Amino acid sequence: MTRSLQAKSFLAVAFAIALVILAVEPAAAQSTARIEGIVTDNSGAAVPGATVTATNLGTNATRIVVTDTNGAYTMLAFCSG
Repeated sequence: MTRSLQAKSFLAVAFAIALVILAVEPAAAQSTARIEGIVTDNSGAAVPGATVTATNLGTNATRIVVTDTNGAYTMLAFCSG
């Protein structure tokens, strides 16, 4: 194999490897969301023990939490995709 052909082959292989790495990178990036809030009644008072349900319409995944004594809730690592 000539030097020129070896150089071209090396560049082609390096380019192919770079493309594979760049294609895999977005697949590894998963995004999650954090949902939090406070449940209140019509007078503005906190509602402890309220059930809060969130549904991801894309995946139909459902997460259910109950508010604390201050009416607050937090849903961690909720898949946003």
